[in-house]
Amino acid sequence: MNWLVLFFLGAVLLVVVTAYALGDRSSGRSAEPVLPSHYDPQNYLPDESKIPGWCRHCETMNDADYRFCENCSAKLPDVSAGDTDLRRYWFSKGE
Repeated sequence: MNWLVLFFLGAVLLVVVTAYALGDRSSGRSAEPVLPSHYDPQNYLPDESKIPGWCRHCETMNDADYRFCENCSAKLPDVSAGDTDLRRYWFSKGE
């Protein structure tokens, strides 16, 4: 009879230890679903150095034909005329 009580207590102890070790695995997760990183809109923004009129130094959007920034007078990067379609995807901070 002693071995039956010890066996029962051992089984209960094993279940308790296993439950504690596994724990609630979902407690560390966010309550809201999170999209994978390849859905991040930052991954699809055009390269700023190819946007006509964009000043990398002060982040000002200038006219596409400007050679120097109207805000900080930094030289704007030379971009080809083929890259002008990128302007429609870019929204400057001030607009």
